[in-house]
Amino acid sequence: MKNLGRNHSMKRHLWGCLLAFMAVICAQGKPQIQTPPSDYLGIFPGESVTFSVEATGSGPLRYQWRLNGVNIPDAISNLLTIASVQLTNSGRYNVAVSDDSGTRSSRPARLTVKVPVIIAPQDNFSDAYELAVDAGSLRTYNTNATREVNEPVHAGYGGGRSVWFKVHPLLGGIMALTTAGSDFDTVIGVYSGRSVDQLTPLGIDVENDDSGGYLTSRTAFNLPALIDPLESYYIAVDGFALATGEVALTWRFEITLDQLPKITIRPVRRTVALGSDLDLAVGYEGQGALGTWIFNQGETPVWDSVFSVRGFDETKVGLYSVKITNASGRSVFTKPANIQVNIQNGGGADTSSFSFDKFPETARAANVRKAQLAVQQSTRPTLQSFQPRPLGGGPASGYTSTQIFSTIYSSKEPGEPDHAGEAGGASEWFSFQPTNNATLNINTDGSSYDTVLAVYTGPGESFETLTEVASDNNSGLDGRDSKVVLPALANTIYYIAVDGVGGAGGIVKLNLNFGDPPVITNALLSQVVHSGSNATFRVVANGSAAMSYRWKHAGTNISGATGPTLTVLNVDTGKTGVYSVTVSNLVGIVSDSAQLSIGLPPVITNNTPQVTTVAGSTVSLGMSVSGTDPLQYEWQSGGVTLGTNAPLTLSNVQPLQAGNYYLIARNAFGVVTSSVPIALIVQFAPVINSQPRARTIATSSPLTLLVSASGNPAPSFQWLRNGAALSNGGTVSGADSAALSISSFEAADAGLYQVRVTNALGETNSSIASIQLASPLRIGGYTLAPDGSFDVQLIGPAEMLYELECSTNLVTWSSLGTNYSFDGFVSFRDAEATNHLHRFYRTKTLP
Repeated sequence: MKNLGRNHSMKRHLWGCLLAFMAVICAQGKPQIQTPPSDYLGIFPGESVTFSVEATGSGPLRYQWRLNGVNIPDAISNLLTIASVQLTNSGRYNVAVSDDSGTRSSRPARLTVKVPVIIAPQDNFSDAYELAVDAGSLRTYNTNATREVNEPVHAGYGGGRSVWFKVHPLLGGIMALTTAGSDFDTVIGVYSGRSVDQLTPLGIDVENDDSGGYLTSRTAFNLPALIDPLESYYIAVDGFALATGEVALTWRFEITLDQLPKITIRPVRRTVALGSDLDLAVGYEGQGALGTWIFNQGETPVWDSVFSVRGFDETKVGLYSVKITNASGRSVFTKPANIQVNIQNGGGADTSSFSFDKFPETARAANVRKAQLAVQQSTRPTLQSFQPRPLGGGPASGYTSTQIFSTIYSSKEPGEPDHAGEAGGASEWFSFQPTNNATLNINTDGSSYDTVLAVYTGPGESFETLTEVASDNNSGLDGRDSKVVLPALANTIYYIAVDGVGGAGGIVKLNLNFGDPPVITNALLSQVVHSGSNATFRVVANGSAAMSYRWKHAGTNISGATGPTLTVLNVDTGKTGVYSVTVSNLVGIVSDSAQLSIGLPPVITNNTPQVTTVAGSTVSLGMSVSGTDPLQYEWQSGGVTLGTNAPLTLSNVQPLQAGNYYLIARNAFGVVTSSVPIALIVQFAPVINSQPRARTIATSSPLTLLVSASGNPAPSFQWLRNGAALSNGGTVSGADSAALSISSFEAADAGLYQVRVTNALGETNSSIASIQLASPLRIGGYTLAPDGSFDVQLIGPAEMLYELECSTNLVTWSSLGTNYSFDGFVSFRDAEATNHLHRFYRTKTLP
């Protein structure tokens, strides 16, 4: 026995060393953040801010911005811009940067907005800060706040870091307030009374935890007028599980005779047995009040104080709440009740097992159960004092359990690890405490979405005190489920986190097998054989109990095939297909499969002979290929090899890539080229290749203006003169073509010509060509430049040599230069114009 114990201890040590080594390797491969996001402090409301991050990694980087640890929807680039900052945008922003090697999260960057800041303490009830009755916003801190003797536990989660406010309405009405913009997990409690030990909550529907978004709070409540000047209503803002930081508080008081409905009973979260019936109850008061039940934020047709659910299954797991609306149209919502399902040891149910969105709740429940086990307490808590125990709560070898729950509305917390190297964003937490040493097999097989899984140990006081012992993404049955296997130690609390790839949520089936489930050490290998030969499959598996084997062909049991080896004789087409083996024992079940086939050469079928796309887009070209794996692919166009993937993905497609694409497929049994290519047609908006040319033209001479443009579909043309569209008729033809002709150019035809080129993908305008009469020679325009130079433009006959002369007395003339005009427009510059009191100019043509 001593030797066995020493060997087991050795295994634990080696396992721990391997995990530590793997953790170091993974950390080294994660993306590196070169420049983290910077703080924005004291921003004025309405200003724009942009957070940015610079990072490097292996392969394309993925980004996910978070506010107070919670994913911001669609914030998935390296920049995060808030166009018009308000107080509710305040908080701590950070970004998770991921690549295929893992995820690294930046340090938080603070955003604060300029609103009044309270300096005076509000820690004690007696120092409560009085709010203006009508409306307002402020900022303060609960960093050094404490809990007073007999102070209530606010919203059931207050951690003892409360700050106090009060309000004294002289007229009755409705008050709404929110801590949106706070940079930590807040809770709100609202009370009447005169001392901290004699406070009365305004109602179970008034206290609030997360309704403000991003772990902040929001609530609304009736406030009757107060006549006694010594009385006030008191508001406590606390931190969930001792959370601290900057408090942002916004409130608005509406003087009205209307009343919000009052909730007297709200549905309670719980775990039920599969197939059981459940009655959820709600109680409320208010003139003409009616309640409708909401399941996972979707309203149901049930308008009753009791919602009866029959035959509970995974489709009914999730959040149940009630919307109460009174005769005046005022509505309130109950806190959602999270209903989950448990299946234990193949049939029973542990209705005290529960998942939590927030880790501190999990740690609290785990340590409560640990204390209960220590004193051998066997009674379960009532619904009124509900304290879920850890998932499984003290199991021994042979224990199996499945917890079914929803993560659709779950989120992450500040400082929470990126489980299995995935940024995630919709995590749920559990705890598991075994009574003996054994192997713990946890998987999410059967879940409705792509999950990640991680297991931690530690005191559970904070995320920083946790040590990861196992994590996984996609090792489960269907490639989206996750699975970890680890040696679990007696009386150790294991914290289990389930998250979703990309922050996805859905229905989770968390399966726990405690003992030594079978582990396949030599996987089955697919085989390709010649017709008539034999094939042998062998599986090697280890486990803590006697194992049984079951072989199948194409999903059908093979008679007598109940050993670790299977031989298939005289293979023909009827014996090809998938062969699978299931290995099971008391703790769990594992399976493997392999393909048996007769070698076949590739066959290519082109089901899409033509693909039309738009320039700049990404297009995927694919053909159906059958044949024996492994198959190799080669795409060609114009005799040039373009890629070896099937399908072929072309990014930022350009018109020059249009053409015929052929696929070559090969394997060990042959090579074939597609007989029918894929014709890629690339459409693009018009592009002008050559512009119309400005010129002067003699009266009554013919004029032709040309433009060259391309586009797909073929573009249409519209010529304009001085911004107005031209039409065919008289001396004008080709107003809607690439060539505009005027058979006899007259003075009325002079102006600025431009052509608009259009197709279904867009339009573009040519440059403007100035067409003027060639004679007589005249001034087209002149300017005096800021540097004192005099610029003049002349219009006259084309293809002439012009000379500009200057004089200060109209007697003596000197030449400023000569310019040859190809198009009838010629420009000169006199750089010394302002050096003379007077300056005269004349021009002439030269032979």
